[in-house]
Amino acid sequence: MLPIINALVVTVEIMVLFFCAFYLVYLVALLLLPVERGLSKYVWDHTGLMKPAGMRGSFKEFSQRHHH
Repeated sequence: MLPIINALVVTVEIMVLFFCAFYLVYLVALLLLPVERGLSKYVWDHTGLMKPAGMRGSFKEFSQRHHH
């Protein structure tokens, strides 16, 4: 096989394997998304953290309180 064609074939194979690897990582992330959401909810529910006082209410209320 010509060296140019051989290099093109190897390059295409490497690119396909590269994108397949990232696609597999993406699929694993999609599969683990419900687990991550559940753990995140569990941590937020059981740490007892509250929103800071400045974050309560809406942006409109914040804007009215701090309007000069």
